[in-house]
Amino acid sequence: VQDPAYAAGNRLEGTPREVANVWLNYRVPASAPLGGALARLTGLELGAGLFHRGRFYQTTANDPDNRVGAFRSMDVAVGYPFGPVRARLNVANVTNAVGYMSSFGVY
Repeated sequence: VQDPAYAAGNRLEGTPREVANVWLNYRVPASAPLGGALARLTGLELGAGLFHRGRFYQTTANDPDNRVGAFRSMDVAVGYPFGPVRARLNVANVTNAVGYMSSFGVY
C-alpha cells in the first residue's frame, strides 16, 4: 500500500498472504446401476469443502508478537431433489476447529 499512513512494505491488518478454498460435489446419476430401494438415491448430492486462511497481522505495524495463526476447516453438504425443488443441508466447520477471521474476536 502506498499511503503515508502505512509503513512501506507492511501488509495491511487482517490480510493473510494465502487464502484457499476447494469444494467437491457428487450427484448420483440417473444412469447409476442401482436397483430396488437404492434407485431412490438417483439425484442425491454429496459434497465436501476445505477452507484455509493463512496467518495474518493484527495491526499494520506487522509486529510478529501480534499475529493471528492460520485456520483450516472442513464443510460438508447433502442435497436431494423433490420434484422441481432441491433441498440441501450444509454443515460448516465439521471439525469444530477454532480460527479467527479478524483480530477483533470474529471466528
